[in-house]
Amino acid sequence: MKELDWRRFGLEGKALGHLVASAGHFLARGHRAGEDCWALTCLLARQASDGRTIAAHLLDTARRPSYRVVAWGAPFSTRDTLKAAGYRWNATQRVWWIEGDGEKIGHEDAFLRSLHGGTSRFVIWTAAVGTNGQQKPERCRKVY
Repeated sequence: MKELDWRRFGLEGKALGHLVASAGHFLARGHRAGEDCWALTCLLARQASDGRTIAAHLLDTARRPSYRVVAWGAPFSTRDTLKAAGYRWNATQRVWWIEGDGEKIGHEDAFLRSLHGGTSRFVIWTAAVGTNGQQKPERCRKVY
């Protein structure tokens, strides 16, 4: 659900219940399989301003290449800034990461370099992400 910019379609929120409510529907019993499927179907069947369904826009988004940027060695002092920029913490690998299309990810290298200010050594790794969520072979690796 996060792959779509729901505001572009006139809907507010990211959670299914909020999206459904902003579309003018009401879920009496949320988090039930039947109701949730109905709600998602209603949302995806909605027509966007260009006459296409939201489902068609979702498929277009799914077909675009996706990339993951991983920042190893980010200082603890940058934690709040990374979170605010949409990065997520992977506690197992102890890294910050963000995923998105090439346009979104294109500026992350400069953002991370400016964030660190050259005061510490860190690694930025960019990898393509397959439709199954698995990282494809390494695209580029930069050490600062």
